[in-house]
Amino acid sequence: MRKETIFLKLVIVALAIAVLVGSFFAIPALIQVAIEFHNRYSYLFIGGAIGVTATAILFWLITWQSYKILLLIDHDNAFSQVTVSILRLIKFFSAGIGIVYVLELPSLYVAADHMDAPGVLAIGIILTGAAIVISVFAALLQKLLANAVNYKSENDLTI
Repeated sequence: MRKETIFLKLVIVALAIAVLVGSFFAIPALIQVAIEFHNRYSYLFIGGAIGVTATAILFWLITWQSYKILLLIDHDNAFSQVTVSILRLIKFFSAGIGIVYVLELPSLYVAADHMDAPGVLAIGIILTGAAIVISVFAALLQKLLANAVNYKSENDLTI
């Protein structure tokens, strides 16, 4: 089990670094374009920078919580109330990403309409749906794990 968790930890760290580097370049670029853009569409870039920042922060929180779950698995403590509370946080953070994306959809619509590129809006809708699916899946895992923890504690008391 140790090899699998090491691999997953490396993947989580690689994803966090990739998002950090991407945010490091994307956020200042969006702000710079908004400053240089002197028309009615400059607000799209400021909103995009805020959305990217919020998404990156929530993503880093999710990766940190996922890393903590892997640490609990390494210590043979996966079926605990701590894991249930971590899954609860992951559920809320991924729902937060979904909310950020829903708030960005009107801006994406205006950008897609202006650029005559409906794919931009489709990508935004797909990302929104993915964040919501992850939130629902985390909620399902939270309920299943809570039931397993309750069953385990009842079983420990009877023995």
